[in-house]
Amino acid sequence: IASRSQFTLISCGTALGTLLKNDIIPDFHAEMERSSFTANVQQQWLTKQVCERVTLLALNTVSTDITHKFNKVLLFAKGNDIGTEALNRGTEQALTPLKYCNPTVTNFAVTAACALNMTRLVLLGCDYGFRSQQHHHAKQSEYFNHKSRLANIAPKNEISVPDNHGGSVFSSRIL
Repeated sequence: IASRSQFTLISCGTALGTLLKNDIIPDFHAEMERSSFTANVQQQWLTKQVCERVTLLALNTVSTDITHKFNKVLLFAKGNDIGTEALNRGTEQALTPLKYCNPTVTNFAVTAACALNMTRLVLLGCDYGFRSQQHHHAKQSEYFNHKSRLANIAPKNEISVPDNHGGSVFSSRIL
């Protein structure tokens, strides 16, 4: 990307693999899931080289299997979460919970960017609508790698919503 030095790039969840396959290294990587399943899915992309260059943005719910890999981590307290409440009970200076960081990692990344005083945000490649059940994420994502743990996971086309070209796309209640 010719103008890459002119903006800050935050990858969200499994988008990291797609970016790295295209030799694009983000400045930040955002994760929010609690389980170690995420660490297993991401392990091939969380190399020493990547984790030394990229700063992790994570909620306090993210597994240490991920947070311990990165040299630089910005950890945010998840709003409306019992873990954040428990952390705040034992300290003199309470953590400020990050509100509106659900339900997707994109929500978290945008909220974290705002907390870091980033003021001009452009969202690219957010796969929240899909034309067919067979094409629900970027073609180079791990969802279409038959060896990946994500290969058999796909959002259900629960609803139809208007797209930005005058037609419609499928989505799910969460997305």
